[in-house]
Amino acid sequence: MQPEPKDSQRASYLIPSMTGQHRVPAPSCSSSSLSPAYQVTQCEGEVMDEASGLQQSSADLFKNVSECLSTRSLLQIQTEEFRAVKSAEAAETLGQQCEEPSSPHR
Repeated sequence: MQPEPKDSQRASYLIPSMTGQHRVPAPSCSSSSLSPAYQVTQCEGEVMDEASGLQQSSADLFKNVSECLSTRSLLQIQTEEFRAVKSAEAAETLGQQCEEPSSPHR
């Protein structure tokens, strides 16, 4: 058994799994001199760990997306309110400008 190459294999297994390529087989499943029954148990454990990590990642992503969407809708509401206020102010200003020059002529 050479632990160093296996560690480097393990690292190269973990990194692709974070980028979304989850079909990389765990090295301990194939490159181990342990009994087959133990290999299967170890594989199952690693697969379950990977699956729970993926579930956590997707839950975090979903949370981020929903937060993003709620922030976006809040921003849209605030933008509409701001536009309404600004257009009301603009109408008021225009109204004053229109009334002022005509009042001395009356």
